[in-house]
Amino acid sequence: MAGEAVATTGKIAALLERFGGQHVAPGAFTAACAGVWLHAQAGRIAAGRVGAAEGVIASDVIEALPAARAATAAGEGAEQR
Repeated sequence: MAGEAVATTGKIAALLERFGGQHVAPGAFTAACAGVWLHAQAGRIAAGRVGAAEGVIASDVIEALPAARAATAAGEGAEQR
């Protein structure tokens, strides 16, 4: 799990910028929730690619982010790889 906190923090920071810029109070909760949810989706996709959740490392989750975002935008579940 080394690096997972850094990966999640980076996603949330990017979402904070998207949802509110420097004045993030109204969008902070939304961005945090979206970041955690996207992280979970990417983790599920990465686990499917690696073959087991126990073998997933931070770079696997980061590599799965585009697929997680695409599946989310398309309204599909994490099963779509």
